[in-house]
Amino acid sequence: MGVVSVVVVGAGDYGRTALEIARAINADGKKVKVVGFLDDDPSKRAMQSCPRLGDISWAAKHPEMSYVLAIANPASKRSIIERLEAFKLKYLALVHPTATVLDSVRLGSGVLVNAGARVVHDTTLGDFVSVNLNATVGHDCMIDEFVTIAPGANIAGRVHLETGALIGMNATILQNVTIGSWATVGAGAVVMKDVPARTVVFGNPARVVDHKQE
Repeated sequence: MGVVSVVVVGAGDYGRTALEIARAINADGKKVKVVGFLDDDPSKRAMQSCPRLGDISWAAKHPEMSYVLAIANPASKRSIIERLEAFKLKYLALVHPTATVLDSVRLGSGVLVNAGARVVHDTTLGDFVSVNLNATVGHDCMIDEFVTIAPGANIAGRVHLETGALIGMNATILQNVTIGSWATVGAGAVVMKDVPARTVVFGNPARVVDHKQE
């Protein structure tokens, strides 16, 4: 495989994470060259020696590049992808070499799987899903687009995380549970039953503590 030139969209903490994943992939013998990043904030001049190329509208003139969406917040991911949709860009999936992603796992566009994560057989990671440090995703799971799974979260088998769900750090989702679209599972929560869409749950066992606006 030749060198793949990549532009990172987002220059926050998760942008640095995407850059580190790309560099780890290179160290593992593949060729992914991060040429720079895009961010609407002009104060972000450089990130670990990679230049800021411009705001995200820069992508309109460079559809030949591959892109990585380095945004953790699910709603922000969707908002940015909607802005970029007209440009017909190609989004690269990046998997850290220390992660375990079995061959039967289906990866959507723009997926990021971080160091130490484990994703096992017959699971689907939809477009722009983020699986963070040391998180685990069990067998036969359906993880829909824009979902973010925070570090250390444990997702059991046959779980469905619907579009835009956010699973907090060290949360546990028991088997056969569905987390509704745009719901948030708080850090350390233990979820034993389905969570309605656009709700926030915390605790052990997890209980609804808030409702999100449409």
